[in-house]
This record gives sequence, C-alpha cells and structure tokens, in this order.
Amino acid sequence: MATYYVSVMGCDNNNGTSPDTPWRTINKANLSVKGGDTVCLRRGDTFFGAVELPRRNESGEPTVYKDYGQGPKPVISQYKTVHG
Repeated sequence: MATYYVSVMGCDNNNGTSPDTPWRTINKANLSVKGGDTVCLRRGDTFFGAVELPRRNESGEPTVYKDYGQGPKPVISQYKTVHG
C-alpha cells in the first residue's frame, strides 16, 4: 500500500510519492493506484475528471482519497469551462 499526492502544480511524469513530487491529474492517479493505496489531493486545487477506483483490489483494503495542505477543500469537477 502506497500514498500518492496530486496537485495542479505537479507533473504526471513525477513519481507522485511526496508533496514535493506530485502528479498533476486525477487520470494519472486512476491509472496508477491499487487497492489499499491512499491518494492525497492538494487543498485549494480544482481537478478535472472523475475518480475511478481500482477494478481489482487484491489487498482487500479500501482505496482512500483525502486532502493535504492548507486552504479550501479540493474540488473534483467532471466539467471544464472552455474560454475562447
């Protein structure tokens, strides 16, 4: 079981294993986490997409999503406003 961090200031090429090397997108977390892992979303950030829990959970432990940092709770939105 591992803990991963996601922030809009991150990069999906990071390892995501600390607040200093977070992933950028929910999609990267969806593709990477396994049952029993914890995903920490940075407070104050808005993430676009949807959370998809691991299909195979061999550990029997729940996958946990929580926040980290300061500020308002993170927002997960399936909609992105396009300004043109």
